[in-house]
Amino acid sequence: MQPRLTIVTLNFDPEPTGTAPYTTYLARHLASSGWAVTIVAGTPHYPQWAAYEGYEHGRRRLLTDTTSVLHLQHYIPSRPSLMSRVLMEVHFGLKAMAVDWRDPDVVLFVSPALFSTALALLAQKLRYRNSRSVVWVQDLYARGVEESHASTSHLVVPLRWFEGVVLSATDTVIGIHERFGRYVQDRLGVPSSRVRVIGNWSHIPASSSADRATIRSSFGWNNGEVVVLHAGNMGVKQNLENVVDAARLSDKQGSNLRFVLLGNGNQRRSLEGRAVGISCLQFIDPLPDDQYSMALSAADILLVNERPGLQEMSVPSKLASYFSSGRPVIGAVSRGGATASEIERSGAGIIVPSGDPVGLWEALVVMGQDLTNASQMGENGPAYAREHLSAEAAMCRWEDVFRSLLGT
Repeated sequence: MQPRLTIVTLNFDPEPTGTAPYTTYLARHLASSGWAVTIVAGTPHYPQWAAYEGYEHGRRRLLTDTTSVLHLQHYIPSRPSLMSRVLMEVHFGLKAMAVDWRDPDVVLFVSPALFSTALALLAQKLRYRNSRSVVWVQDLYARGVEESHASTSHLVVPLRWFEGVVLSATDTVIGIHERFGRYVQDRLGVPSSRVRVIGNWSHIPASSSADRATIRSSFGWNNGEVVVLHAGNMGVKQNLENVVDAARLSDKQGSNLRFVLLGNGNQRRSLEGRAVGISCLQFIDPLPDDQYSMALSAADILLVNERPGLQEMSVPSKLASYFSSGRPVIGAVSRGGATASEIERSGAGIIVPSGDPVGLWEALVVMGQDLTNASQMGENGPAYAREHLSAEAAMCRWEDVFRSLLGT
């Protein structure tokens, strides 16, 4: 008999970044492997925090031979804060509780949507008692509040307790990094026997063999420039004001760096306002996967930038694609944090202090003066990605999780 999987997730295709590409890839892989897959998803809205065209009104169901995707309409905050995000999660969770999940054998909940996960988990316990449950922890909720919302730090202890209760109520918890796994066990109290670690993989195809000079020219990048590219969400967590300030300094110093911010997010408009008059800074809208891959490969240096103080809350999904591109990486992140650990393990990049635009600019100038050496360092990335971050290895681990849950 065909096994049945239901995935409850706020974020899914067609969202191009964040957790959605990973959930979408996993759903399609399992569907092609013989599972009947049902997805109960939110309204596509990320990273611009507005409903995508065609999804503004009511439910939308998409059917194929192997999957059923139901997008539910819910509240979307135009200026997300902790409380508005909680309201969105609760609204989605209540909607998800009320729809048919098609009698699943296994239910997969994708977090950091902790409150919608809690509500949907309650529905699973009441309506689908014979099914097994998995929570996929892409971000640590309480840790994220602790590291990103100083004004709500008094909520950290009750949130940590609540997160522990929710995760402990599931059969299996999947963390995307070893640090997540340890935190879930040590701080949230989930038994180690129920915790597994499966890292995110590179969902972006390898760049084609197109001429690098041609690609650079298509983006307006001159051969004499050192292109520093940051890809992905432009939100509060990324603290991209640091990059804008480094670009302003570079302009004043007359260095040959070109800073590129590729993507979208709720801070983009503010960043564009801050960047007025900076000639060496370029904004590029999100690109299709093949063009995105070409942009990474054609850049000279790839940048990860995070808000000071972030340690454990998340690991940027772009790292897998960065490593696969073979370009050197600079992480303007907290030393000792999960992101810094991943970059150092790869051997494909270096770490500089977060929130220090002068230090970032100086490190970029030094790396840009010896691109041969930097490129040799970047060449460590693809081997690391193949060994630790390949989709094939991740899918094998996921299939093992589901086989264990079904006892097959």
